[in-house]
Amino acid sequence: LQRTLPMALSGERALEELVAATPDVTVKSETMLTYSFKLGDAASACDSAMIIAGPAISKLVADGKANAKEEYCRIFIELLETSGGMSASGEYEVLENTAQLLVMEKARTQSEL
Repeated sequence: LQRTLPMALSGERALEELVAATPDVTVKSETMLTYSFKLGDAASACDSAMIIAGPAISKLVADGKANAKEEYCRIFIELLETSGGMSASGEYEVLENTAQLLVMEKARTQSEL
């Protein structure tokens, strides 16, 4: 399956390589942000996972595996529960996500100065 943009940027130094390949753009600063990603109840958590898994699930269903989404969701919820991704209130979350925030600057042309 074709990699979606978020997954294409998930590799080690992928974003820096993209910036380096972009003419006249430099990184002015970088900040790493760690956070928990709240997913809600089991149904909402499963729906959130479809952003990434949806295309593969659709292909499995088209290939005859009618219960692919249900099976995926069951396993996904089980993984969240066994990894500490269920809060005391019964809501699901993905713990300790890290986002890289870059402030970039594009060199100005003479007409922009």
